[in-house]
This record gives sequence, C-alpha cells and structure tokens, in this order.
Amino acid sequence: MKPLVYIESSVVSYLTAHPKDVITQGRVAVTVAWWEHSAQDYERVLSQYVLDEVGVGNEGKAKRRLDVIQACRVLDVDRESVEALGDELLTRHALPAIARLDALHIASAALAGVDWLLTWNFKHIANARQMETIYRVCRDNGYEPATIITPDAMLQLNTNQS
Repeated sequence: MKPLVYIESSVVSYLTAHPKDVITQGRVAVTVAWWEHSAQDYERVLSQYVLDEVGVGNEGKAKRRLDVIQACRVLDVDRESVEALGDELLTRHALPAIARLDALHIASAALAGVDWLLTWNFKHIANARQMETIYRVCRDNGYEPATIITPDAMLQLNTNQS
C-alpha cells in the first residue's frame, strides 16, 4: 500500500499559481515537479475542508484548483471528531485561534491515519516552533499525527531514497 499524503490547500494553490516573484516561482516549480514526478509513489488524499477552501474566489481560478485535485481521494472522517481535535489544537495553543481551518487540516490528517501532510503554510502548519506542540496534542488525544512536510523537502526525501 502506498503511503498517504494529505494535500493541504496551499499546495493546490501553488499548483495553479502564476506568480511574479522569484521565491513563489520556485515554490510553484517544486510543487509541480513533486506532483508530476513523485506523487505516483503516494496516494494523494484531502478533506472536504480543502475542497471548500480551494473552491472559493475567482470562478475560473477556483475551477482550475478543483480540476487539478480531481483524482485525489476525499477522506471519510467524522466531522465532529475532526472539529474536536481541531479545537483542542487551538485551546492548547498549537495554532492561534485565527487558524481554525489549518487546525482542521491537521486534525483530518491525524484522524485518517495519513502518513504525510504536504503544505506550504509556514505560518501555522509547517511552523518549526509549533510542530512539537501540534504532534503532542494529536498524540495526547490518541492520534498519530501526519508528518508535516513541504513539497521541496518531500522531493529531496524522494531523491535521497533513489
């Protein structure tokens, strides 16, 4: 069985972005490279929260984001349990109160037993200062957290395994 990778909304945004700045262009290139060359080694999954998040905004851009993730499996997780763990992540200050949706991504991945949570969200999810707390809160609630990783780190991980 292939390892599960939760595709967080920021990854979807980078897959469909047309940035002008060099740093974002690099992230887009890395994300596309991972999607095209490494993703076959994983089962890509996401939650209804991702679908809801990427489906808003400019109609054409939202359609493009939804189209690119069409082949991803939507996790079947208990929404009440996800929200309870998400709220616990906020209560225990693993993430700030304004980051509830980010907490729900983390909770969805943990409840589904996902191996990796792929994100470009450094502010709240791939935040080195908060990761230990995120992992502890998940474990304290009986769930093994998904390992949080960025596409560039995962691409490097795949390169080192070859």
